[in-house]
Amino acid sequence: MAERTQPSPKIGGSKFRIGINVGDIIIDEDDIYGGRRQHCRRIEALASPGAICLSENAYAQVKGKLTIDVSNMEAGA
Repeated sequence: MAERTQPSPKIGGSKFRIGINVGDIIIDEDDIYGGRRQHCRRIEALASPGAICLSENAYAQVKGKLTIDVSNMEAGA
């Protein structure tokens, strides 16, 4: 991923934003539905370019299991 986000003379660089939540979704052929999907979209919108934003529930499930730098960010802050 780091290589893909490096600037290139031809196409420039891009930064991904990722939102992670835990819950059920509905997959219907090529579409994904459900409130959890919308929740992920709102969480992703809070992430800075190049960052990953987790819901409280997702963070609770990985807390202490991964070595990651975490900052607390309240929605609307």
